[in-house]
Amino acid sequence: MTRRNLIILASFVPAVVAACGPFASDDSETDDSVLSSPTAATSATLTLIMPDASSGQSSELAAVLKETTFADNHTVKPVALRPSGGQTYSEAVTQLVAAGTRPDLVWMDQFALPTLATQGVTRPLTEFTRRDIDFSTDDFWPHILSSGANRGSLHALPLAASVCTLLYNPALFTSSNTPLPEDNWSWQDFLTLAQSLNDSTATPRVWGFLQAPLIPPFFAMAWQDGSTLFQDQNWDITHEGVIDALQFQANLILHHEVAPPLDVVDYRTDNLRIDLTDKARDMILSGQIAMMGGMLKAEVFWRSAGGASLELVEMPQGNDAATWGMAEHMAGVAQESEQADAAYEVLKPLTEAAALVLSMPAKRTSAEALRSLHQTLTVNDSVVLIESMEQSQYIDADAPEWLAFLIFASLVFPVLTGQSSAHQAAADTHNAIQMQIQTAQATPTPSSS
Repeated sequence: MTRRNLIILASFVPAVVAACGPFASDDSETDDSVLSSPTAATSATLTLIMPDASSGQSSELAAVLKETTFADNHTVKPVALRPSGGQTYSEAVTQLVAAGTRPDLVWMDQFALPTLATQGVTRPLTEFTRRDIDFSTDDFWPHILSSGANRGSLHALPLAASVCTLLYNPALFTSSNTPLPEDNWSWQDFLTLAQSLNDSTATPRVWGFLQAPLIPPFFAMAWQDGSTLFQDQNWDITHEGVIDALQFQANLILHHEVAPPLDVVDYRTDNLRIDLTDKARDMILSGQIAMMGGMLKAEVFWRSAGGASLELVEMPQGNDAATWGMAEHMAGVAQESEQADAAYEVLKPLTEAAALVLSMPAKRTSAEALRSLHQTLTVNDSVVLIESMEQSQYIDADAPEWLAFLIFASLVFPVLTGQSSAHQAAADTHNAIQMQIQTAQATPTPSSS
């Protein structure tokens, strides 16, 4: 196989289960009486609420927005919002709008969207897409629009995506005379390689794999085994595919001992971290980890000077090649916008501007086009990302924010630490989810204005 350059593992935010309901595909249909897309008559300055960040992607995009004119005549003014007092971003946006702020556009991720849509902060985009002869779901990666939908109605367009794949350290494969992993490999192939690379006698100790909480997520493996995870507004946590995936990951730590225990890499139940810890990063860069999985982006490249240099391969496959994708960056039209047509008109060029500083473009692209956006990508890097995007799925649920924490705290940690079997943890989490759903259904939600 062709060796591939490293693509950085993205910080994995708690957006794990907050994708929205199945996207209504009829949003791509066009009314025969409509001949053109909605167009604002005059230039507009549009306000975009987005997370405040002193560095990183949010600040980089804010800089791009200040210098860009959209659809020939519109400008976008970013307004940074920093939640306080323990608020989530979605709660802070909802409070700001309730206090009288009237934004035109709202920036969000899969974690924030269900709250913003349910609270009426964003408006369904169907009213625009059905008049837009240029809008087509075929322009986007398969299934990715589900990440911007709530209860089947599209509320936001994804600007960029991440995709679950696997990284490996080729130097450790060479030193142990282990064959490099290849695309279209199975989970048994993966386990065999992890066991071959695992070396408890090395100094420092070399681990065959890094299994962190939800890095990689168990969702991909569960889908490959036939789990739907969500169906008819009931979470299918007790499906055998979910249980098998969780137990497989736990066994990497507890039975096969090819992955370090969570306390070795500083994952603790008291802080509920699901991004890579500093200790985990140090172990990766120092060559103590042979393989690792997670959400990969294309905009940042991680080649440590004098340290580990990782390469990219597709996730192993089960009964099919399904993997998991995530849209951390999306934008929607605010319900209270007085320039709604102009705001919608900006969304599509906004996806193009986002591609300059963000991750994998949400729209379909060729390997060469992706490579031209990110000069340090090789064609083969681009191909494996694109193939993974074609297989990628999204959790199609209008899940409230508490569900992410329930699944993380009640399901993943107890299993990976050996405190509970996958069967018992799944049953306990299922019961907790049902109780939360009943509570949520008994609580009225504000209607959209």
